[in-house]
Amino acid sequence: MGQIPAGTARAGDGAGGAGMTETKRCPRCERALPLDEFTRDRSRKGGLSPWCRDCKNASRREYYYANHDKVRRQQNEYRTREHLRTIGVAYPELQVPRWLRREYLQKFKSPKQIAAALGCTEATVRRALRACGIEILPRTLHAALRTGKQGVRS
Repeated sequence: MGQIPAGTARAGDGAGGAGMTETKRCPRCERALPLDEFTRDRSRKGGLSPWCRDCKNASRREYYYANHDKVRRQQNEYRTREHLRTIGVAYPELQVPRWLRREYLQKFKSPKQIAAALGCTEATVRRALRACGIEILPRTLHAALRTGKQGVRS
């Protein structure tokens, strides 16, 4: 049958044929479980995670609740990076901070107008503005600047 990963045992009918199951002990819950109760981990010698699926899920859940803000921030950063990586192919203008700054802060185009010109969504333009470090102005202030009611344009 091949090599058995460390910490595993074979239990069967003693005949050496059918009915043999391989088990492994989870160090967290201390239960001996079938190998299919452990996730694959190619970095490990035996190719399996040391903890069973239930313990691993419980550990991830505990970490998430203890570090909710950090996890959410990392997820949002990842989504923004991935989104920008994918839109850079379709909308290269959104990858150029100088172009975005000129359109949004000098020509006073709204994200909706920029999106219409490029053929993308307003949310895509807003994400690109945030990623380029351009502060998104409140709609009323941006509209007032566009119509010239605010006085000095910067």
